[in-house]
Amino acid sequence: MVKAEPPAHCTVCAKAFGTRSSIDRVKAKLTASGHWMFADPARLAVLEMCEDCRAIAATQSQVDPYAGPPRPVVKTTEDWRREAERAKAGRLDG
Repeated sequence: MVKAEPPAHCTVCAKAFGTRSSIDRVKAKLTASGHWMFADPARLAVLEMCEDCRAIAATQSQVDPYAGPPRPVVKTTEDWRREAERAKAGRLDG
């Protein structure tokens, strides 16, 4: 055995899962990355729950995992051409 660590316990049901160091490492990485889903400390606390309690908490909190930050407006080829024409006309006028 290379390294032995006691298991981490779920903050809701006290079921043993994972190790404290691995959970802390994942939390640190998500906090440092600024991931939108884990910006709220309550959402970050979900990582300290076992898989069963985490699933229950996720469904009860009604966080939409697909929400995320707003996406840029999609441009079509016609949009790009129109902007190029306006830019060209602006250079000729000025």
